Amino acid sequence: MKKNGTTAELENTEEQPKGKNFSYNLSERLLEKDLEGMFKNHSDTGFIFDKVLKLLITVESIPFLTIAVLLSSEAMPINALSDLRALPPIVSMVLLFSSILGLLGIQVMIHTRLDILMYARAINRFREHYVKTLKKNGISFEPVLPITIEAPIDFEPIRPTGILVIAFSIINATYLSIAIGNFIKGICNEGLIVTGVVIAALNYIAYYLITKRKAVPGDRRKLY
Repeated sequence: MKKNGTTAELENTEEQPKGKNFSYNLSERLLEKDLEGMFKNHSDTGFIFDKVLKLLITVESIPFLTIAVLLSSEAMPINALSDLRALPPIVSMVLLFSSILGLLGIQVMIHTRLDILMYARAINRFREHYVKTLKKNGISFEPVLPITIEAPIDFEPIRPTGILVIAFSIINATYLSIAIGNFIKGICNEGLIVTGVVIAALNYIAYYLITKRKAVPGDRRKLY
């Protein structure tokens, strides 16, 4: 039996979800899923940061382990360490290798930390959303954790990340300067010191510049 136009319209209306309620429920479900993803990513990047930090510490200890093995096997006399400009070639190679890996590792650590901070700010935005929602419904709620997307900031000069960047920069710059001094005998000690200072300073300046990238146009979030 053929249905008239009015009957067909009524049936189509009943099959489709109500507009406002459907949109509201969909947005709430999307917010919930998005928040779950943010928490998971924030936790995962924190785990990655710990792994990178442990790897960096391992890389920085390689020269000491190499020297310990050489001394214990009597392949290198203890007095060979009295002159840092005349180290055995294998020690110089290990210093060069460790310094390059260490400098690259610092950049990985910095970017991983920036990802952690980005997700933290995103979670703050969600927290701000539900606090405003509760207040609209007449529920007074003051969260302990921050609700502003402006915090935490990327540049952390006196917090653990900033201190780690300084420490690892100095260590790797020292390794690299000693390695250069063993491979290029013509450089004076003062020149090696200046080289080390410049390398460490450039690494820290790079950290500062990375954290000061321009914001996405029309948004307050950082571009990563």
